[in-house]
Amino acid sequence: MKKVYQALIMIAALIGAVFSLILIIHHLNPTANVPFCGTDPNSGCGQLNRSNISELFGFPIALYGFLFYSALMFLSYVHQNKSKVEYLKWIFVLTLVALACDIGLLIYSLVTVKTVCILCFITYMSSLVIFIATIKLLQDEKLSQSWFKLSFKELLSETMPAGITFTLAGSSALLIGLLITYGSFSKNPYVSLGESQSKFLKYFNQATALKLDHSKAASKGVAMAAVTIVKFADFQCMHCKSAAKELDSYLEYFNPMLKVYYRHYPLDGACNPDIQKDRQTGSCLLAYAAVCAQKQHKFWPMHDKIFANQSLLTQTGVTEELVKDYAKDIKLDNYRFSQCLVSKETTNQVLDDIKVAQKFGISGTPLIILNDKKQDGLPPRIFLGPIIEQVINQKTKRNHGQSSISPK
Repeated sequence: MKKVYQALIMIAALIGAVFSLILIIHHLNPTANVPFCGTDPNSGCGQLNRSNISELFGFPIALYGFLFYSALMFLSYVHQNKSKVEYLKWIFVLTLVALACDIGLLIYSLVTVKTVCILCFITYMSSLVIFIATIKLLQDEKLSQSWFKLSFKELLSETMPAGITFTLAGSSALLIGLLITYGSFSKNPYVSLGESQSKFLKYFNQATALKLDHSKAASKGVAMAAVTIVKFADFQCMHCKSAAKELDSYLEYFNPMLKVYYRHYPLDGACNPDIQKDRQTGSCLLAYAAVCAQKQHKFWPMHDKIFANQSLLTQTGVTEELVKDYAKDIKLDNYRFSQCLVSKETTNQVLDDIKVAQKFGISGTPLIILNDKKQDGLPPRIFLGPIIEQVINQKTKRNHGQSSISPK
């Protein structure tokens, strides 16, 4: 059975490393079509990817997982060849710490974000399997030996030729294989992991701009802004709420060079023909409420009111009484608001937004469009701010020679 448990540790560590790499890819490109999660930004993977625990010290938290599982593969390989209990004890301690972290992350995702990332859960199970297999192996060893008798220096000097070579070669091959696979199946030319901001801008400049009418859409910013952003969103989408905050910060920073339009794409089959299975029941009603608030020149107060109460909507549900209460809170004319909610004009305006989103091949929310340019995919979040600045500078250089205007 000893060889079986040793094999279990190695296989589970390999699985953990693979799925950690997939999570890294998903973090760097939230629109990537990853296993078990697809491209839906409202999946558990997508929601956690935008949460406060997606990064640690500026790096994807999955990167630490990849390094952890790589270390376990190294220690497991050495243990199998050296048959020293000290290596096994290192595995035990590291996995114990990892399990404590996994439990904390799982509790956070269930209690705070109220979802589970399948990819993350697979890595948690990998750690659990390693932990159990390690305990079984330790039961067969002479535990009277000093737990850390072998120093870290000795650990490296004794195993450098074989263990590190094996681990680095295996991890490198795994990384290259996944990147090749990812590049083969990704339809988005912007988001390969090695893509630079300058190359992204090149693709952006080559993309086709659609001549769209945004006259009915709610907007923030000046009329003749150098850059326009159209956000297609669902009021019950957690990512859309986060995107609203990000875009507000961009508006403040790049004012008066940026304008943002809000357009509706409710993930609700009651009004959206693209949705076969309702993911956000009541989102159509929220979109209607926002449209009706816009007709009384109070779209943004309604927008902010809904997003501020987003977490409550999943508990209370969305009803006409609820949106009418919101209308009272922002001091709308109740009669006009009630009539508007059931009008054909309101439903048609939301449906028009859905049809425009279809032209961009929308697969989830939020969908961010720069200067009405149809692209094969979305820009990675880490590129959006710098790309806005570069597009602004390009336009100002064309209009004013070689000078550029710095954002406020």
